[in-house]
Order: sequence, then structure tokens, then C-alpha cells
Amino acid sequence: MSSTCCPLTEPDCDANEFYSESWPRARRPHSCCECGAAVAPGARYHRAVGKCDSEFWSYATCAVCDEIRRHFACGGSWLFCGLWEDLNDNFIPEMVAGGPCLEGLGAAAKERLFEEWRRWKGLHD
Repeated sequence: MSSTCCPLTEPDCDANEFYSESWPRARRPHSCCECGAAVAPGARYHRAVGKCDSEFWSYATCAVCDEIRRHFACGGSWLFCGLWEDLNDNFIPEMVAGGPCLEGLGAAAKERLFEEWRRWKGLHD
């Protein structure tokens, strides 16, 4: 992937004191830390918890945002809650349908990216 395909900001934390992630089924509603959409009970989501710089943190991410985030985090790390800001600043303006940066993404992830592209272009309903 080119640098354009790696648009996500990496965390400024030196190292997590601990980090744990899982993909549970929601027992209650959660809000995605990236897009703000509801994660309904019964849906799988990414749960990450950790401690960095003496601060505990916990994030829930919907499956689509998690797929997109992992796809574009070429260095393997990312800043939680910054996915769509980073993509709108560093990727969406030059996004190309069928371009190499979209290879390997599932249909729902591609559709979400194109929804954001249409919103960025002012083409949303």
C-alpha cells in the first residue's frame, strides 16, 4: 500500500501498561467510538481496554469501523476515536472506486467509505 493508503494517526502513548481486545457479542447497546452508531444487542463488536500514561481506557467499535480501521492502520496501531477524521483529512478527498487502497475490504466497509465520500462531496440525501 502507498502512504495514501495508510492515513491513520498513530497513538502518542509510549506504550500501554496493558492492552486487551476481544470481539464479544453485545449484551446491551453500545456506541461505536468511531462513527457513533449503535451497536445493537447480539451484534459482534471490537472491545479494547488498556492503560496508558496511568490512564485507564475502554472503547467499543462496530464491526465495520473495526474492519476499516485495521485495513488502513498499516503500522498496526491507531488512535481510537480518530478514524473518520483521519480518513476525511488524508484519504476520502482522493479516494478512487476500485483503487488499490480498497482491495481486501468487505462490501459493508466499502459502502461505508462511499457514504462518507458522498457526504464529503455534498452528495448525501
